[in-house]
Amino acid sequence: MRKFTELFLPIIIIALVFFPQAAHAESPIVVQPVININLGGVIDAINQKSDFLKNAIDGLKDSIAAVFKDYFEGSAKEFNDPLVGFLEYLVSANPDPDSVKGWFDSIALLLSSFYLLMFSGAGLMFLLSGISPEKRFEAKQWLKNSVIIIAAIAVSFPLYKMLLELSTAITIFIFGSGQASIFGFGALYGQGIASLLFLGFAASAALFTIFLRYLFLTMGVALFPIGIFLSLVPPLRPWGRALLNILGAAMAMQFIDAILLAAAGQMATGPIASIGGALIPAFAFLCVAGVNLAFMLFALMKSAFEAMGVFEEIGPIIHSAVAELKASNSLLEAGAKNYRAG
Repeated sequence: MRKFTELFLPIIIIALVFFPQAAHAESPIVVQPVININLGGVIDAINQKSDFLKNAIDGLKDSIAAVFKDYFEGSAKEFNDPLVGFLEYLVSANPDPDSVKGWFDSIALLLSSFYLLMFSGAGLMFLLSGISPEKRFEAKQWLKNSVIIIAAIAVSFPLYKMLLELSTAITIFIFGSGQASIFGFGALYGQGIASLLFLGFAASAALFTIFLRYLFLTMGVALFPIGIFLSLVPPLRPWGRALLNILGAAMAMQFIDAILLAAAGQMATGPIASIGGALIPAFAFLCVAGVNLAFMLFALMKSAFEAMGVFEEIGPIIHSAVAELKASNSLLEAGAKNYRAG
């Protein structure tokens, strides 16, 4: 039995090892998958999700752009609304002189201190004129101007107030329906960041020049009597004319601005509004700014050239006065010598 086991045991082991391998080689075992995956459906699902994500990202981008657009448009409108409102007020109104009447009282008191000096100067010119008709005429002119200065300074405040009120009335009359047309025009509140920014720039430029005009007319309560005083003093007449020219230019600016804006208002309600209506208010404000700057430069240059004439006039006057004083001094010395000799 032992020999039998020793003989057949190796044969059985060899059979168990080699025969399954042979069977497997002849008929391979096919392993079926536990889960059947449809790759085409997976790809379609991924494509659908990618399209959804793309649309969502595009929508988010458009939403962010719309938010920024609405924000900047809202900010531009919030800036333009008070700007245009302030411009509308300043272009049709003038300062109230009564609110700064204290300035006029101070200037009038200061100028009154020169009255005695002017009368004394006129009297001295009469004494030194001798029998010269030219010098006596000049002394009479100084005396006459001194009297006119006193009367002119006294009425300068009500006169200036009347001029401002007249200017305001004429401006409102010129505006008419044009005021409501240009300042209530729909293009002021139209869409588009570029148009709103352009409108804001044009309105800012016009407002700057109109504010300068309004500010200078407020200062005119004090400058108007000074201009009258200087214009009636012969050596200082160019300075007085310079101040009065600037004040006159400031008042004239209001008339021109009213005419420009009234004309633009008529354009805003006419057939041309359907073509370039969005640009009418902005270009009207730019025209106002340009015309105002031209008026200011012209008035300043004219005033500067007139003021330069002061130095040409004042030199001969000083030289003549010094010569007269020297001659008077010589006469006094000669009289004193004759008195001592006698």
